[in-house]
Amino acid sequence: MANDQAGTLTGQKLGVYQLLEKIGEGGMGAVYKARDLSLDRTVAVKVLPAAMAADKVYVQRFVREARAVAKLSHRNLVHIYHVGAREGLYYFAMEFVPGQTLRQRLAASGPLTVEEFLRIGGQVLSALERIHSVGVTHRDVKSSNVIIEQGTARAVLTDFGLAKEHSPESGVEGLTSAGVVLGTPEYMSPEQAEGRPAGPPSDLYSFGVMAYEMLTGRVPFRGASAIAVLRKHVEEPAPALAAARPGLSAELEAVVARALAKRPEERYASAGELAADLVRIGATPELAELAAAGLPATERTIVGAPITGTAQTLRPVSPTAPTVAVPPPAAVGYRRGLIIAGSVAAGVLVLVLAGALGLRSCRQGPGNGVVQPPPPPKPEPGLVGDLVLPGGRRFRVRLLGWEGSLARVVELPGGQEKAVELPPGTIFEPAAPPAPAPAPGAAPK
Repeated sequence: MANDQAGTLTGQKLGVYQLLEKIGEGGMGAVYKARDLSLDRTVAVKVLPAAMAADKVYVQRFVREARAVAKLSHRNLVHIYHVGAREGLYYFAMEFVPGQTLRQRLAASGPLTVEEFLRIGGQVLSALERIHSVGVTHRDVKSSNVIIEQGTARAVLTDFGLAKEHSPESGVEGLTSAGVVLGTPEYMSPEQAEGRPAGPPSDLYSFGVMAYEMLTGRVPFRGASAIAVLRKHVEEPAPALAAARPGLSAELEAVVARALAKRPEERYASAGELAADLVRIGATPELAELAAAGLPATERTIVGAPITGTAQTLRPVSPTAPTVAVPPPAAVGYRRGLIIAGSVAAGVLVLVLAGALGLRSCRQGPGNGVVQPPPPPKPEPGLVGDLVLPGGRRFRVRLLGWEGSLARVVELPGGQEKAVELPPGTIFEPAAPPAPAPAPGAAPK
């Protein structure tokens, strides 16, 4: 990493934070790797430049960033620890995430696989859904503001320097005057490029730009100047994804195209709605959770299908751990089917009893903490039966795999493979095994 230039703060202390080295710099200040001397931990400290600290508008925007992040708690958002000022310098300390930015990863390794795109994209959408739920728009979603944590592959959305709250009580609505353009030109929505108000659809447009970049290795609009790029966002249709990377599915191209629509009302209304289309292409925990969140509780079982491909190529993806493909269902003999059906019936009975007992079956652990009993056994893959929702609705399926609240099934009839989110209280009732065929020459009863 290059040495700091003259006039930077490397080696100095801001409160209890010893600044070690500069690790980044943006329009709203420089970021330093630092040591928290009071808690003996590594942190990141963002400092507003001295020239901007003299401007009340910039100070308000900087403090707003700290407050916007501080009130949110989400595994895919950077956590903020402290905000302060010293001798006219404003700063805040936040979580240090070791790793590389998404932009650095793309530059080093090229476009992502579809599976990698779904894993990272699902986490970014989960973070956006969280900030939008409290009335905050990021307004600078881009690949250099997403850090991929080393060792876990956790994607963390950072840099809320341009974040804006929509609530009237926030007291900062006047900071962005009409006609003022804020953001990074390659990722800005048409309304941002024209200086118009930006809301959640603007963040989803920027996500669409980033999705195009993740899948092709380059942003959709480039130009000789920032003005040229902004005009393309406003006037030119987004280039077809298939032209830049042949072989991607039409479903995936349609999702990216809708995210890049010029008019906000033609884009996805929420990160959850976008996730509901992506989960049809391949399921991750974040995509399945977002897609199911927009459905009524009694309709959250089927959140995705149809999914093309086999279970080996489109398996559920964990953002932090290796995954194991669910094998396709194998033929089950009649006698073995009876044994499996009997064991599953016992498992279903345990599930029903566990739901009826509820919290009564909890016991007190050390320190008066509540310890849940072990989960009931899960049905074996390959069985045909009914998923019964808490409201009584039934879905006839062939079960391919069941892990936690997620399952993979083939809905019957029709044979469409689906990603499944199971609401609490869902049970699986195996179908009765078929009657054995009569032996040749036996008289009918």
